[in-house]
Amino acid sequence: MLKERPKSILLLDFDECDAAEELAPQLGSRFGLLTTTQRIATPASVRASEGQQRADDLLHEISDLRSRLKHTYALGFTNADIFVRGLNFAFGVGSPEHRSALVSTFRLAMPYPQLFRQRVLKEAIHELGHVFGLDHCSNARCVMHFSNSIEDTDFKGTEFCTKCTKGIRI
Repeated sequence: MLKERPKSILLLDFDECDAAEELAPQLGSRFGLLTTTQRIATPASVRASEGQQRADDLLHEISDLRSRLKHTYALGFTNADIFVRGLNFAFGVGSPEHRSALVSTFRLAMPYPQLFRQRVLKEAIHELGHVFGLDHCSNARCVMHFSNSIEDTDFKGTEFCTKCTKGIRI
């Protein structure tokens, strides 16, 4: 009988971002995943417009690297401002189909390091929630609540509500 490979998550820092290394222990233990961290340069193929990078291009790179390195999931972090079609900015994106996600620290930054780390953690958990099959939640305290502003991110917690917890598929 073949032994099932343990589930793992590849955590990537693009360029000068340092979130992956810092969050690896928390994310690994929270979701029961083996973690690997890596720093990579933003590929030249990532399209930009008006000072923002296209999130779907970065997500494609994250997904390709996840597949090549044979990880179950991947989450990338960038200091760049990102956008997705239909929105003028995004804190992050997550794709269950690609088993990959991306978080931008650009709009989360502030002079208080503890609050900044908390914001990045919330967005990382939120985007991984999408990777694990969750949609946005109407509960404003649930980490899966959609953040339309930084105030929304600050208000919500780091935990999944009961309904979302039951829907996670890792």
